Amino acid sequence: MLLLLWPDHSQWGVQVFDTFRALDYLLTRNDVDPGRIGVAGLCQGSEQTWLAAALEDRFQIAVPVCGTTTFTDWARMPGYLGVHLSSSDPYVRNVLLFTDWPEIGACIAPRPVYIASNSGDNWWPEAGYNKVVSALEKVYALYDKPERFEHLHDLRSHSMTPYIKELAPWIDLHLKSLPADIATLPEPCGEPAMDADLNPMHYLQGRILQKAKALPTTFSSRAAWDQYSNSTVKWLRRACLLDEMQPGEIRSDSLIETEGLVMERIAIEQDEGLKLVVMAYKKAPAKKGPHPAIIVSHDIEQSATCHAIMEGVRALAEDGYFVIVPEHASMEGSSPRLAENVVSLYGAGDVTGMSPMVMRVWDNLAAFEVIRNRKDVDKTGIVGLGIGGVDAAITSALNKELAAFAALGAITVLDWLEQMPPDEYMIMPYLPDIIETTDWQYIYSMTAPRPLLLAETLNRAQWPEEGYKRVRSMAEDIYWLHDASSTLSLVTIDKSPWLTDGIRKWLRVNLQ
Repeated sequence: MLLLLWPDHSQWGVQVFDTFRALDYLLTRNDVDPGRIGVAGLCQGSEQTWLAAALEDRFQIAVPVCGTTTFTDWARMPGYLGVHLSSSDPYVRNVLLFTDWPEIGACIAPRPVYIASNSGDNWWPEAGYNKVVSALEKVYALYDKPERFEHLHDLRSHSMTPYIKELAPWIDLHLKSLPADIATLPEPCGEPAMDADLNPMHYLQGRILQKAKALPTTFSSRAAWDQYSNSTVKWLRRACLLDEMQPGEIRSDSLIETEGLVMERIAIEQDEGLKLVVMAYKKAPAKKGPHPAIIVSHDIEQSATCHAIMEGVRALAEDGYFVIVPEHASMEGSSPRLAENVVSLYGAGDVTGMSPMVMRVWDNLAAFEVIRNRKDVDKTGIVGLGIGGVDAAITSALNKELAAFAALGAITVLDWLEQMPPDEYMIMPYLPDIIETTDWQYIYSMTAPRPLLLAETLNRAQWPEEGYKRVRSMAEDIYWLHDASSTLSLVTIDKSPWLTDGIRKWLRVNLQ
């Protein structure tokens, strides 16, 4: 559930906390020895076991079953033996910026650990399992306690039951044999109210909404806005990992002229191992001298060459623009960066702090570099469709050289959560911990005082009216502070076509 990746702790924060509270409950019971409590878990419960035991010394033993690998190997799962992760649940946000499972497991030593793993589970790559085992063998040897670490890698089934004959005597040996601890007295444990809401999704939704509502609603002066905007842009640079970009070669792969349109396919090396294709279009023959350019950031269900995008591209080329469309990861079948399961992309990206939204911003910035290197282009604007409007807003905030920005559809985290409680099939782009710092209405407004078009879409499936109104209201306030209200435009469009006459007129006024 992507909701669990937005607040200041992920799903694992909630689930490990559940494990800790279970421990607290056991400590209230007279029939439980507080010095002889262990933790065990199956599958994702195995991950909870690793994390809980690493963080809590009162767990005397740990037994992770059918769930041991590394995040490094797990992040490769979308291409691992044809297995595609269908959920972002297992990921600890940004974990690979700091550590991985071998180090997490080592934090439990020298307390006893027994790993039971089903070698038939493709969900848990064996290469990662071997790394964990190798690391723990070395760590327990350092403590001179090699007998406290056991592991069993065997093809049985995804269940604890087949391993009980090995686990039961091992648990007896390492837990029952410990001396009784009578130093800790039981404490009373209360009962939850009968009407208590026990749904963790509701808790996290409430937590995010509370943080969103704590953000400023107005700014008393231009200076107050500038201070907030400047600090948020600095945060955006860190959140989008801009200092980590290692851009490489930009190369034109092909140039085709057809039906009065020159189409150029440009390959870009964005980072080591990360390639991007952008499609560039202009009218043939193009007018002489520099002409304006437009970057089009499409939605996740589109691609740079799908029919809906091409309709608008041809119209923009007819209007005299150089049009460039970065090929974001897409669920559209013709996309060379096809992402059949966008949720998996969120999970794999999240372990390195590089969410799909970060990658989309990188794509837009790379497209701008293509334009910057051309002598036949002057002013450049950016148009974002749907989710593309969010990454275009970030791009506009980060790149002041963009002369104008048009967003077709606008949203905030606050309103999306209030109006459209998410399930795992409803993908709302996010930056990790965004709600700790800002929300989307502020980022749209950071285009000020440059021309901004906010187009309200009548497609309410994922774009509730309240979100657009909040973005519009903040933009009106900020453009007024800049004495630039005349450069803010508001329109309403239907689902299709996205490039209406009103938007074309706005582009002509602000880019030509």
